[in-house]
Amino acid sequence: RAPAPLVRAFNHDAPVEALLLLPGGTTLLSAGGTQVCVWDLVAGKPVQSLSHHQKAITCLALDPAGTRVLSGGADQQVKIYDVHEWKVLHTLRFNAPILSVAMSPDNTR
Repeated sequence: RAPAPLVRAFNHDAPVEALLLLPGGTTLLSAGGTQVCVWDLVAGKPVQSLSHHQKAITCLALDPAGTRVLSGGADQQVKIYDVHEWKVLHTLRFNAPILSVAMSPDNTR
């Protein structure tokens, strides 16, 4: 069986550790190295680059309301971004590298 044809390719410029597709299916986030890239899947180009971590970003998550994205990294930090302006709303610091992140269904944890 022949492989499926390539639909679109993106160059993140670092090994990608995590991907997150936002609701609506037209925005994709890729995390790798110390940056998160926000991609417009329709236009096929990056629309934003977020570089707020000091070490490799390892994971991404979306809050249940779809208004905030969390990124966790080897720098022992979780960054919480607003999905409309892509600004850091909060930074949480921990005593170990962050390997996964998630939000509780009620957005409290």
